[in-house]
Amino acid sequence: VMAMTDGGGNLVNSLNVYLADLRENRRLRSNGRERQQVGFDVFETPPPRKVDCHYLISAWSPVPVSLAFDPTPDEHALLAQVARVLGAHDEIDVDAIFAAATPPAVPPAGIAGERLPLTLLPVEGFPKIAEFWGTMGQQSRWKPFVSVVITVTLHEVPQRAGPLVTTVHTHMLPTDSPSSVETRFHIGGTVLP
Repeated sequence: VMAMTDGGGNLVNSLNVYLADLRENRRLRSNGRERQQVGFDVFETPPPRKVDCHYLISAWSPVPVSLAFDPTPDEHALLAQVARVLGAHDEIDVDAIFAAATPPAVPPAGIAGERLPLTLLPVEGFPKIAEFWGTMGQQSRWKPFVSVVITVTLHEVPQRAGPLVTTVHTHMLPTDSPSSVETRFHIGGTVLP
């Protein structure tokens, strides 16, 4: 853990944010494709995949553990504040975050306009906590954390489906002889070798 300092060089409480797991959210998946016509070609865009990003947020206090001092209350207070701030929102508005920066910034084109669903402290928790803290080394003690799941969209690239084909289906019904229906099909498009 890297020690964080304020502008005066004093050690301050800090947060560690870990992206611990990625999983496709199949409940939000669609099979609808979007079609576009470009000239005489048709392009299809597969539906975007939704991916749940599981973050673990732990707190760190610069107070060394001793008989006289315990950093736990500071860390718990910081985690409570994180939970309150995140709990006030059901989604992350990417544009609002970039606009609030000093100076205001423009979000990257890939995420501009996105509103990312947020789940705070999911009911199932984080099932691999022992494995997670076990990778931090012998000197690291287990810490409580705030678990947050943010769902991001992975946009797909349009793919050429083929040339444009048009079909007209016509029924002709003469008024003097209704039983003599004539059906015609007109198919138009581009024939390729």
